[in-house]
Amino acid sequence: MKAGQPMRSARMQPSEHHVTPEQDVDFSISKLMAYVGLESEDRRGLIQAWPLVEPKVDELISRFYGLVLANPTARNVLQQAHVSVDGLKAIQKEWIRDVFCSEFNSFYEEKQRRIGSRHVQVRLPQPFMVTVVSVLRQGLVDLIQSKLGGDAGKA
Repeated sequence: MKAGQPMRSARMQPSEHHVTPEQDVDFSISKLMAYVGLESEDRRGLIQAWPLVEPKVDELISRFYGLVLANPTARNVLQQAHVSVDGLKAIQKEWIRDVFCSEFNSFYEEKQRRIGSRHVQVRLPQPFMVTVVSVLRQGLVDLIQSKLGGDAGKA
């Protein structure tokens, strides 16, 4: 591209870049961990960080659900799914504990698939899933950094 010329957007062909449910895609936990670069040393770090995180998890989850309930679309999804926010908070706490403490094995993988399936069943818009992971990740990084100081948790 020459200076001063507008940038042309590349058009994605759905057949080339879109994964349909019918496609057999290997999203095994080991492949996902390799994809994001999570190694044994990182797992040990997560396990060691849990005692720093655990006392503040309820506060983080309450803050998160405050954001969820403040959004009319997200609140509507919860109401239509007939779910208890207190029940969701308990599940979220277990999910966070699992991220820090569980072995990333086939049991963990199946549990994550069930969670994902439930989000699909209640028709949670995908942007909310991306946002929730981002909000929780940043909250956890901030929490660990506040306990360890400096840039200990840059992710």
